Amino acid sequence: MLFFVLVLCFVMGIALSLFSIYHATLIRNGTTTNEKIKKGDLDSAIANEIRNIESALKNPKQTGEAKKKLENELKLFRRDQGILDRYFEKGLWKNLKRIYSE
Repeated sequence: MLFFVLVLCFVMGIALSLFSIYHATLIRNGTTTNEKIKKGDLDSAIANEIRNIESALKNPKQTGEAKKKLENELKLFRRDQGILDRYFEKGLWKNLKRIYSE
């Protein structure tokens, strides 16, 4: 019986430690679980668009005007990707201060 209790405590300790680390990471990034999931979806959609535009730019049939338009779109998508990456990240301590000061 004692062995079972010790194993259970060990397993629960590991699970709670991982849970705490995950939430400290969310606090550091300044996001909620829902925002993290939505950001991941948006990240993959932007990355998909960047890949599609890059493959279209490699197409030799592109005219000069269409190629310039695609290059502008690519620049905008890369800018948006950078903005999305830096939007919430203020650091762990600043985010904790923001949480507990409100």
